[in-house]
Amino acid sequence: MAAVRAPVTALVMCTVGVLWSAVSGSLCLFTATLCAVIVLALFCTAGDPKRVCVLVLGDVGRSPRMTYHALSLARNGYDVSLVGFRETDPHKDVLNNEKIKIRPMSDFKGVKADTLYDTPALIFKETPIELQHQLFMKLAKDYAPFEARSEYDKSEFEKSVFTELNRKSDIVKYNVGRPALLISSTSWTEDEDFSVLLRALQGMFYHSCFLFCLSTGKGPLKEYYCKLIKELQLQNIHICTPWLEAEDYPVLLGSADLGVCLHKSSSGLDLPMKVVDMFGCCLPVCAVNFKW
Repeated sequence: MAAVRAPVTALVMCTVGVLWSAVSGSLCLFTATLCAVIVLALFCTAGDPKRVCVLVLGDVGRSPRMTYHALSLARNGYDVSLVGFRETDPHKDVLNNEKIKIRPMSDFKGVKADTLYDTPALIFKETPIELQHQLFMKLAKDYAPFEARSEYDKSEFEKSVFTELNRKSDIVKYNVGRPALLISSTSWTEDEDFSVLLRALQGMFYHSCFLFCLSTGKGPLKEYYCKLIKELQLQNIHICTPWLEAEDYPVLLGSADLGVCLHKSSSGLDLPMKVVDMFGCCLPVCAVNFKW
């Protein structure tokens, strides 16, 4: 018997940003956000499990909000078709989930619209100190601010700027007088006035090192702000701008002491996704004030 399909619920969320910039004396229009559209279509098929289509107009690997929806739906018993461009890989939880299939954009069909409210993905949580140490040691290979600040006996210890592992007892603990870890993920666009934070850091005085870490390091204004950072005279403050793998970002977020969000909500009605992620890690957040 031919299966009879009936649409039950559909969902669309669309936020498309357009950014103008000058390139070689002429204006160049490009999209500031391609991962801005999600379409969720629920279908009931006689005798078959529920199926869902999540559509992303952009790179699936750089669309965390959409992939979180896919994971949440899969955990609730849906077979998920994640439709979008495959330029970079999403989190391994998406790739390894048997109920999620990544498919090309041509699978998209028009559906009705409704509203979706975000909650933190399960990968965002407080990070155990052992995992913190592993990440800090990994980052120390490429970023000097994560290295231990003094010499030590490497036969007995393994140290980062924040943590130390006793090789004999296999116990990890925080270094005495370790720096505070402030994190502000940014896409380096005009939506975030990063100079606000730089001015605040200039006015701070700490007895120990204060490490400020940017976890998302790609964007049109990164070079501009990196130049400003090099010109600053910040005593006891280190600013580091790493680009993290998808699996490392939630681990670093769950290791921080304070989150900062300078993003201005275009609608004024929702929290930026980075703040939602920080809340999932139980991280206190300083953010630009707006009603939501």
